[in-house]
Amino acid sequence: MSDQWHIPGYFYSLTFLSSTVKYSLWHAGALFFLLAPLLTGIYYMQANAAKMLTHVRKGWYLFLGYLVISIVVSLFDIEKTSENLILVLVPIAAFHGYGYLNAELRLYPKIAFWATVIFILAEQLSGNFLN
Repeated sequence: MSDQWHIPGYFYSLTFLSSTVKYSLWHAGALFFLLAPLLTGIYYMQANAAKMLTHVRKGWYLFLGYLVISIVVSLFDIEKTSENLILVLVPIAAFHGYGYLNAELRLYPKIAFWATVIFILAEQLSGNFLN
């Protein structure tokens, strides 16, 4: 209204994808064990959407929207860390659970779970601790 634009100071330090973390092959493995069940859960949610009640289907699409928005929000960072990705854990956990619950191959959830546990133990015992 006064023809003056005031930009708050914290917007100047806002960055996009500028983490100071050095990524390794352990990070690639962790990303795989995170994305594989997530994509499985999204697939089964889409495949079973026609069988769901309207309110349940709407809830899952809200979770999907929350996942997309939280990923976009977590990529903007002031402190140059990856702690903002905590926002993404709630919808990822929901889709993981849905993928494990509706898997047609009943051995898949067991294999995915124990492979993840073995990966975490191997990473912790290697001494790298995802540095």
